[in-house]
Amino acid sequence: MGSIPTIPTKIMKESQRKYLEEYEKYKHIKIEPGLYSVKDRHYLTYEITSIDEENEIATLQRGNSTITKTFHWCRKKLQRREA
Repeated sequence: MGSIPTIPTKIMKESQRKYLEEYEKYKHIKIEPGLYSVKDRHYLTYEITSIDEENEIATLQRGNSTITKTFHWCRKKLQRREA
């Protein structure tokens, strides 16, 4: 898996610091193909059809639409649905 480069926190922008905190909070969540729903909108469902571990990108399908999202977005916004 990729990793975030180390930046001394003294020169880090507020937005960079916030992203790093979020990354650390969600990095343990495993992303794999399957059905997911948006955490705060359970009626929205996506199927993760493929993942690119090297670039940390997931391909999602919803209806006729196909989109790509970062693992970070998926970890933060999605939760696994029971089959």
